[in-house]
Amino acid sequence: MCILLCFKLISGLKVHFSKSSIFGVGIEDHVCDYTAQILQYKQEDLPFKYLGLPIGANSCRSLMWNPIIHNISSRLASWKGKLLSIGGILCLIKYVLSNLPIYFLSLFPMPAVVTTWIEKKFISFLWSGKEEGKKLYNVNWSTISLPKSAGGIGIWSLRNKNKALLFKWLYIEVWLEGVEYVEGCD
Repeated sequence: MCILLCFKLISGLKVHFSKSSIFGVGIEDHVCDYTAQILQYKQEDLPFKYLGLPIGANSCRSLMWNPIIHNISSRLASWKGKLLSIGGILCLIKYVLSNLPIYFLSLFPMPAVVTTWIEKKFISFLWSGKEEGKKLYNVNWSTISLPKSAGGIGIWSLRNKNKALLFKWLYIEVWLEGVEYVEGCD
């Protein structure tokens, strides 16, 4: 408690003790229970949500991606694709649906099962106007997800979008390593 109060005095930031929780990582349960009791904090377990992201969850499991899947399904269910033109449906897929998982995609690798499921929903909505529907697809997804200059219609593949967003972390890491070796940078 003293350390948190010192942090408050030094930084000028206020610690909301009523909103604070304690998580025991790598310590025994009775130690965490005792500490939570002394500090009068709630004790919680991993995984927990912070800024909408599950912290401590396994990103390789499709279970972690359920909020994204649910969000996409609820959006598709609320839209009346039969009343939209192919251009309207295409705009909804390109600018709304494919951007819903951006926050997750920029931090975690998306499992192939989830990518395939979401892209099946996209293509089904594109050709039938419904979230799910039996219809013969005019063009396959690999062609649709090509850039316009290559004969596609410019919808990014989620797999490629995920790779691009994750590579930014590699770029930042390489850039930061380069900054350390530049002479004269203090």
